Amino acid sequence: MAVIRRGLLTGLFAGLVLAMLDVVVDGVPGNGLQEVLRWFGITVADAGLARLAGFVLVIALGGIFGILFGLILNSMNAQAVSINRAIPLGLLLGFAWWLLLAQMLCNVVHHVSPFSFNFTGILLTLPLNLVFGVVLGTAYYQMQTRTR
Repeated sequence: MAVIRRGLLTGLFAGLVLAMLDVVVDGVPGNGLQEVLRWFGITVADAGLARLAGFVLVIALGGIFGILFGLILNSMNAQAVSINRAIPLGLLLGFAWWLLLAQMLCNVVHHVSPFSFNFTGILLTLPLNLVFGVVLGTAYYQMQTRTR
């Protein structure tokens, strides 16, 4: 249970960091957050409310990925997790977030082949999702060392 709680908390934190970066990176503040809602078929008429809902959804997805992160690390090694395992696995989950959600699901929603990539989309989303993974791995490791 502690692994799930630690994964959830670090995932929510990393999701918050990702959501805040999504607000400031795009040309229009928070414009990419509306796209997150469209991944799941949610449309909101009010742009401000859509950005807020997208912000909350990114944080919730971060929590889900954080739980997955904790469960994977626990299955690999039930003992203390080293930073050498936490960060690469975090990067891998950040890449999985980018591939599954930001690329494939987004392409399916836009009625494009799931495997068609455009260079601009890669440059806008991949680095942010990799930062999510690094923050997730580092925060998980830090939380683990503080609870011991």
